Amino acid sequence: MNLFVGKNLDEPVIYTFRDVARNKNVSVCKWEQLQPLKSKHYFQKGVIKSNLGKINTSTSIYLNNPEEDIVSRDIFDKNVWEPWGFNTVYKYIRHDPSIGVFDIGANIGVIALQLANVGRKVIAIEPTPQNTQHLCASIIENRYSDQVTVVHNTLSNDHKDVPFAFPNKGEYALGFVDREKDNVEKEMSKMFGKFYRKTTIPLKAAILDDIMTLPEFKAMPKVFIKIDVQGFEHKVFEGSEKLFQSGKVNGIYIEWYYHRNTTSGKFLLQKFQEYDFEPFFCSDVLQDVSSNLNSPCEQIDVKKLGSWGTDVVWIHRGK
Repeated sequence: MNLFVGKNLDEPVIYTFRDVARNKNVSVCKWEQLQPLKSKHYFQKGVIKSNLGKINTSTSIYLNNPEEDIVSRDIFDKNVWEPWGFNTVYKYIRHDPSIGVFDIGANIGVIALQLANVGRKVIAIEPTPQNTQHLCASIIENRYSDQVTVVHNTLSNDHKDVPFAFPNKGEYALGFVDREKDNVEKEMSKMFGKFYRKTTIPLKAAILDDIMTLPEFKAMPKVFIKIDVQGFEHKVFEGSEKLFQSGKVNGIYIEWYYHRNTTSGKFLLQKFQEYDFEPFFCSDVLQDVSSNLNSPCEQIDVKKLGSWGTDVVWIHRGK
């Protein structure tokens, strides 16, 4: 099936929050708007694959220009992007079909689409218009509109617009919220030099607790959170008090690199410990999970630097 051929294609439900109010967004992902994008160099069709033991899955995904975007390049060349992300989330939720997933920083839908392919409900949160259009196109292509709900916002600790830094070229995977003197900008500058544009673009912000007002969230008995927002994670979790108090959160998968020995890391550590979460690292899911689904992940001490990598999964003790 091709997205751009046929009738009665279901468009995904997409929300945008402005202040506290939510609206169904009818301007970003209309089929009529997505249809002409098939001719653009930054809108290409690819396939992402995953290995789940006896089950091999294959999911259509619309890519940015592989010559400009690191995520799209790997999927175009290898049919995979950082498989440990999806593998870790799947490893922890596979036995409980009642668990839905928040994919915060969904990008073009690498994890959200794979989760939908195994029957999970996902709320995919993505701030950039181009990535959101790619995600919507893939949802339509795969007929996942009943599985994946899109929120087109950045997340922060309040509803003020946030300055978003885009790379000079098409590396949409590497955009981040510009927080001036915070460590993230220093890290980005150190890693990429003049990689980013000098001017930022204001993006509409929601808080994580806003997501609780969505009917799709209310229908989820439990929630697993995947978050990858390039060091802005602590600001997102500053807006999550009601969500954690709801008792629905089973686990959190987070990139910890930017939070080692930082003020943000101390905040996250205190937050997660307050709500009774323990940190683990899954060293056995780097390539596939075909033989590692039942092996336990290693409990770690995030206060200590070690060789356990950058991605940590926090699991609630009582779940």
